[in-house]
Amino acid sequence: MDATTEFLSDYAHRLGYADLSPEAVHQVKRTLVDTLGCAAGAFDGEPAAIALRVASRVQGDPPARILGSSQTTSTDFAAFANTVLVRYLDCNDTYAARGTGHPSDMIPAVLAAGDGHGAGGRAVITAIAAAYEVFCRFADRIPLKGWDQGMFAAIGAACGAGKILGLDQAAIGNAISIAITSGVPLGVTRIGELSMWKGCATAAAIRTGVFAAELAAEGMTGPGHPFEGRDGLWQHLAVDAPKWERFGGGGEPFSIISTSFKAYPAVVHTQGPVGLVLELRQQVEAAQIESVRVATYGEAVRRTAAEAEKWDPATRETADHSIPYLVAAAFADGAVTPATFAPSRIQDPALRPHQEADRGRGARVHAALPGRSLHARRGDDHGRAAGRGGDEPSEGAPPEPADGWRGRAQVPGPRLRGARSQGVRSGSGGGVESGEGRDARRTVREPSARADHVA
Repeated sequence: MDATTEFLSDYAHRLGYADLSPEAVHQVKRTLVDTLGCAAGAFDGEPAAIALRVASRVQGDPPARILGSSQTTSTDFAAFANTVLVRYLDCNDTYAARGTGHPSDMIPAVLAAGDGHGAGGRAVITAIAAAYEVFCRFADRIPLKGWDQGMFAAIGAACGAGKILGLDQAAIGNAISIAITSGVPLGVTRIGELSMWKGCATAAAIRTGVFAAELAAEGMTGPGHPFEGRDGLWQHLAVDAPKWERFGGGGEPFSIISTSFKAYPAVVHTQGPVGLVLELRQQVEAAQIESVRVATYGEAVRRTAAEAEKWDPATRETADHSIPYLVAAAFADGAVTPATFAPSRIQDPALRPHQEADRGRGARVHAALPGRSLHARRGDDHGRAAGRGGDEPSEGAPPEPADGWRGRAQVPGPRLRGARSQGVRSGSGGGVESGEGRDARRTVREPSARADHVA
């Protein structure tokens, strides 16, 4: 097997409960509770109903349960259906790095394998920690480059499920190989008008990871060089093979500690603007606000405001990835909850901005609302605020405020690995500015956040 497969399989095989720090164990438990809460809230969603219907047609040996029901299915279909539940509300955890994603998508893989094979609590905790370590370390080092986060999730799920199944290092290596050679999804899932598959794509990757582990347990082998061989993953990503350093354990912090929870059921890039708007709404009546200007990092604009569909969302999945829609809804309703994405609310013309966009470098994207307006100020291609100098943040990372800043509203956001400190001023990164005419302005800005803050 190639060096990456050997490193990952050796780590997953050797990791034991005794290797976990108390902080890691605590965070696994917290994340498990958060993840199950997300699943419970999504049970009545249409994608969940579809997944349940399909999964119920399959009988497993051993069987595994579908969350929130008495229905059992195969372990891989349980992993799929339960991940759809976890992802539907877009409220589960996030890990923001060079490649971002939702590592708690992998928890249903561990739960399904654990349910089917009678695993104990410590085994489940250890397997979750192992899956997170693989996902997050990949996200730290590997750019997605047009592929989807399910790439990381399939590998992590194979490791987590393989750990539950008690696979040796060679079998875990085969599970990893089978998962990655058959489970690399396309990033187009999250472009333009988003479909139901936005919340299901990683579920398919998770199912692939579990299925790969089950196959490896029966003796199935996979390609020996899935990462570093000719036509392997590194060649297709056009990156050099990473030199993997120590993963969590033996004094090295576990990556799950650096994950963040969300406050609102929407993509992570919208958490700061929504929180700031809700804080601002407590200070100024919505009817008095003439305009709102949101300044954020480049990746947030690209994902939530750079496409026409994000200014006129037709689906729930697009609306929860739209800064224009979410800011308008937060001002109108004083909250962002699952009810924000009811079809009648999404189609409400009062929340429909009229787009005026200048796509040039450092542009402002302007949307007029009845009686008020919203501006999304776009950073340059490296995520810097337009017209600013200073160091270049890592891909997708927002500029952080200077130390010692104090604002009227402080809404914590996620820690983005690699982000460098930059000063913040009116109209630049991380601020929401409202105007009551030209003579009165209030500004709230997002402070630097810690990993344990809600995001």
